[in-house]
Amino acid sequence: MTSSRGFASTYTMAARGVDSAAPISRQWLALLVATVLLLLISACEKGEPAAAEAAAAAHAQASNSFAFVNVTVIPMDRERELGGHTVLVKDGRISAMGPADGVDVPQDAERIDGAGRYLMPGLAEMHAHIPGSANRRWAENVLFLYVSNGVTTIRGMAGSPLH
Repeated sequence: MTSSRGFASTYTMAARGVDSAAPISRQWLALLVATVLLLLISACEKGEPAAAEAAAAAHAQASNSFAFVNVTVIPMDRERELGGHTVLVKDGRISAMGPADGVDVPQDAERIDGAGRYLMPGLAEMHAHIPGSANRRWAENVLFLYVSNGVTTIRGMAGSPLH
């Protein structure tokens, strides 16, 4: 008995001589589109905007505190949402969190309006394949894709010195 659901089933059906024109699952199609986009992004070599990097570095030195104000927090202790909260980040670590009116935000902290937005802990990818040191720019592009999608921790499987 064969099923037409998923890539593994479609592959098994083709291997058994069953109609090889079986419909492609949505997951497989999404994976294909993501792969093509990744290849296109990694193929785009752009010059480093030195002025933008310098401005970002100067801003980071000016303030080492950030306050996400009036944001909806999604904690990981159980399924729930904490609306109208302020999360204070100091020196790269969360130093305070609570209802917006209960957290004192320092004067020098950069305030980020979180109205209508969500804040959650970073995701972890425990089986990542990152390009090696032969193409540093490609590796940086792949890492950027992780961060831009909420993945802040990865476990690289290749073991390249670049990692």
